[in-house]
Amino acid sequence: MRKRCVLLCSLSAALLLSLTACGVKITAVHLPDEIQVNVGATAETAATYETAQEADSAAQQAAADKIDWTWVVSDDTIATVDGSGVITGVKGGNTLVTVTSVDGKFTASCPVTVNQPLQGISLSDLDLIINRTDNTEVSCTLTPADTTDTDIAFSIADTSIAKLNGSKVVAVGNGTTTLTATCGKVKATAQITVTTAPTAIQLDNTEGILTVGNTHTITATLLPETTTDTDLLWTTSDDGIATVDEYGTVTALTPGSCIITATTVDGQIKATYDLTVKAKPVATPRPTAAPVQTVTTPTQPEQPATPVVETPAPAPERQEPAQTGGGIAGSYQGDYLDENPEFGYSSGIDWTKDPSCASGDDAAIDLYD
Repeated sequence: MRKRCVLLCSLSAALLLSLTACGVKITAVHLPDEIQVNVGATAETAATYETAQEADSAAQQAAADKIDWTWVVSDDTIATVDGSGVITGVKGGNTLVTVTSVDGKFTASCPVTVNQPLQGISLSDLDLIINRTDNTEVSCTLTPADTTDTDIAFSIADTSIAKLNGSKVVAVGNGTTTLTATCGKVKATAQITVTTAPTAIQLDNTEGILTVGNTHTITATLLPETTTDTDLLWTTSDDGIATVDEYGTVTALTPGSCIITATTVDGQIKATYDLTVKAKPVATPRPTAAPVQTVTTPTQPEQPATPVVETPAPAPERQEPAQTGGGIAGSYQGDYLDENPEFGYSSGIDWTKDPSCASGDDAAIDLYD
């Protein structure tokens, strides 16, 4: 009895619905403002209808079911739709779904967004060089490539080293810091390294003179003082005249002129040193003194001394006094002997007895007697 009552009620409801639907006429069809579905998932379109007379949703749906409808999407590589309006996401992107009655009286469309959830973010380390490439665009790689989660937030741990300026990372000071990219629960980090490139090379001198065989080390200072690039490349314009090593030490080889150049590793900055190499001075040889030869003379035997025999001085010649008046002045003899005692008394000669005087002068001698 109870089963009969339930069956009777069901039949009565179906009959009532059928009778109601028979009197309901569809005047329009509507789709949602937007339909979102994830890749690989499905979503119903949930179409709604307008009728000529007031009717509940069940009566409207019953009236719509009596109409043949066609469903299409504008890009079936993004999503597909079946005959009942169920959409399946294919890949991330946007498309449009349209429903139309077969007779063309009713139609409606709405955008479909197929979401591809973000699975990973990949960041690359950044090297920024002050005075060179001190800024760069922030970039990252998203997985999968067609993800629709593209709203990535970036942040930098130490803004005294680098900072964000719009979509760019700008160098501030030397050091390292961390760049972080975030999208929902997905995160990734990368390292930012900031260095300072030199703007000038200052040499202690820009020219010099070396003698062949000598060396000199050129002192180079990189500016500014905050530069982290301290390496230099040294070259010579003529290695036949002078060479230079990695430390800036120059060796003079042959007379001539050449240019020594210091260059930064990136080749952006250079400084030059003009070198003149002179020949070694020629030393003037000193005269060599002849060796002293010692000649030994044979010793002669001593000869006996020859006795010295003194020879008495000859007696001076007698000078006759001048005669006056035929005779010798009586005083002459005395005066003469007094003045010349070696004659007469002192000599021991007796002039009156000397036979050498006995000549023609006897008369005169006699006068003295």
